[in-house]
Amino acid sequence: MRYNPKTRRVEISVGELCPRKAGRDDSVADIPEADPKRLFELTGGVPRNVLFDISCGGVDFRVTGRAEAVSEVGGTIRVSGLYFSRENLSRLPDDRLLCLAYMLSRGGNSDASWQPVEIEALILNPDTGALERVVKQKTAAELEVVFMRRLTKKLGEAKVLAERARLVLPGAAAVRFPYPRLRQGQEAMMRTCYSAFCGGRRLFVQAPTGIGKTVSVLYPAVKFLGNGHCDKIFYLTAKTSTQAEAYRAAGLLFSAGARLRTLIITAKENCCLCRGIRAPDMPCMPGICPYADMPNEKMAAAVGRLLGLQSGFGPKAIIATAKEFGVCPYELSLELSEHCEIIVADYNYAFAPLVKLKRYFDNPEGAGRYIFLIDEAHNLADRTREMYSAELCSSDFAGLPGMASCEGSELHKALGEAAARLRGLRRLCRKDLTYDEAGLEHGFYIARELPEGLDSPFRDLCREIEPRLFKTGADPTTAGLAPLYRKLLRFLTVIDCFDESFLFFCRVEGKKTFVSIMCLDPSEILARQLDRIQAAVFFSATLTPLDYFSDILGGGEKSETLALASPFDITHLFVAAVDNISTRYEDREKSLPAIIAYIAAALSGRKGNYIAYFPSYEFMERAAAAFSAKYPRVEVLIQKKGMSREEKEAFLDAFRAEDSKMRVGFCVLGGSFSEGIDLPGSRLIGVIIVGVGMPGISNERNIMRDYYEQNQRPGFDYAYTYPGMNNVLQAAGRVIRSETDRGIVLLIDDRYATPKYAAMFPEHWRHIRHFTSPLALRAAVIDFWKG
Repeated sequence: MRYNPKTRRVEISVGELCPRKAGRDDSVADIPEADPKRLFELTGGVPRNVLFDISCGGVDFRVTGRAEAVSEVGGTIRVSGLYFSRENLSRLPDDRLLCLAYMLSRGGNSDASWQPVEIEALILNPDTGALERVVKQKTAAELEVVFMRRLTKKLGEAKVLAERARLVLPGAAAVRFPYPRLRQGQEAMMRTCYSAFCGGRRLFVQAPTGIGKTVSVLYPAVKFLGNGHCDKIFYLTAKTSTQAEAYRAAGLLFSAGARLRTLIITAKENCCLCRGIRAPDMPCMPGICPYADMPNEKMAAAVGRLLGLQSGFGPKAIIATAKEFGVCPYELSLELSEHCEIIVADYNYAFAPLVKLKRYFDNPEGAGRYIFLIDEAHNLADRTREMYSAELCSSDFAGLPGMASCEGSELHKALGEAAARLRGLRRLCRKDLTYDEAGLEHGFYIARELPEGLDSPFRDLCREIEPRLFKTGADPTTAGLAPLYRKLLRFLTVIDCFDESFLFFCRVEGKKTFVSIMCLDPSEILARQLDRIQAAVFFSATLTPLDYFSDILGGGEKSETLALASPFDITHLFVAAVDNISTRYEDREKSLPAIIAYIAAALSGRKGNYIAYFPSYEFMERAAAAFSAKYPRVEVLIQKKGMSREEKEAFLDAFRAEDSKMRVGFCVLGGSFSEGIDLPGSRLIGVIIVGVGMPGISNERNIMRDYYEQNQRPGFDYAYTYPGMNNVLQAAGRVIRSETDRGIVLLIDDRYATPKYAAMFPEHWRHIRHFTSPLALRAAVIDFWKG
């Protein structure tokens, strides 16, 4: 629902007017993307878009919808709908079909004369294929009652929407920039962003640290919304730290005149009020979660309280209000989002098939008037591959709690058939089967097509589990099925997306059988979602090469790129490369003494805090031990595997400013300390990067390499080189965080002297120097710090 300032009407779709009931206990649903040809064969009706203008309660509405099958005989309109159900349902046709019938009967205008109408519901049993027809005659008065009841429920929200549009949009359109001056590159970035919004394009921006990327994308987006060109801004991130920065920037724009509401959507598991009551994998079901079945009145009161108090909604405010009113914080944030113009959320809520906000991104009636601002976009490709990949293991079906009492039931039978199907896939691995010393089997099978009928037993099992988990009055003892159900649901969802950019992978490890579906190329998935919105800006300090990121992130023909120079004085950064040392796996042992000597040379110019990044934990630990043995007076900090949040914070806190100590952290390149951390000023004055950052050689990466080569792209670069260089640039970007910072970046690997790598260096590295001896490097570093 939105207010259109051009027509001065609140526009709402029939889908919004008659939303489906939340939850999974609804036994009837529209068939997704019903085939128009089939509907025509069954009914003789053809699709018809409907537009209906009506005034209600002082608000002018425009209601839109699409009837999939409309026919007319002898002056009577017949509206047909197709449903699937395993029951004979007397309540069909549903309100959506009745509302469409009313709109058609009035010819698109409430003042028009009545035309007779009848409604036909076709109910298809998906198991048997049996088709039942229900035809009902409705009078004008009956249809009007249904329509007006639905419309009146939206009246309060529509009044608020219209009033806010009249008062808020002008302020957003005229908002002033919230800082006294523009930084270098900001004006170009803002102008290009606004142009991309207007043209409906996908803009890829590489903007080095210091430009002020967050406000540079939000400011033009807010003005675009203020001019009435879009309804919502989705600021999408990979980390909570960047969410906080976006929220802060939105607050600055609010103070500057853009009176827009901003909301941070927090993951359900992170804001749940039942974390001490239920296990993380347990569903939100009555009997386990007291917030699972909330009265609408309580939710509306909680939303009203928040809207009356403030215009920015972070996790603390939402959780506190949810506790006060006894509602689910996550569901409260979703309801609140309807009243907010800026929504800050993780990538999942726009792109993940099971998590994305369906109220915004699954509307079958067309794309939303939304724009995406995608922060740290270099993370999105791998995150999307993860969202659209899934795995099942034979052990998932063993030892499920509560199953003993279900023996002999349909559930028990379905479970056995699904487990047998998975075990039976072991035969696919026969050709590549080996035995280890203990006599255990190991094997694999890879295919670009799915085995025939792979999903059937898993779908049957889902249908048996679903009502036991989600129907009102469900037995809480069946909650133990939730982890399996969630795995199955994800697996089946990914199967539904399977195409030439996916891979089927089966492997045997001893008695266990694993079945995986891997997403190799996320570009088409992302492009389909981007087609449903108006425009998008992808931005990061490291989008190198830009054409590569445009390709894998679904840019397509609508894409354009922008690379901005660093706003900082490039003489404040000393960049050097050691190009006579190989850090390839087979050369690391013999190269280690020289690497230690170069690290020492890099540290010799000034006492302070440094980080040395390595390609693996094993290599890092050996290097840290060798360095400590040779330089025992230097404080050494070592990243450990699986560090807790508290341990990570303690590690970073050790990098204190101006304490006159020599301190070096040994970390893994591509790990949690190589991006997303901020150690400004003297908290970090140099980084040493050992290697070229390439991901470790793996079956998955090799499969990805082969896929891209078969599709006429440089496969090795797409799978290894470019992701590796992104790791390098992210680590190097930890040094200069403000215009007063000074520091050094040392790259150790002979590949940095090759044209391929030189072509990937950012513009502010154009003064890079190459060294072949620690003594020469030491002298140059000392000179840099003196200068």
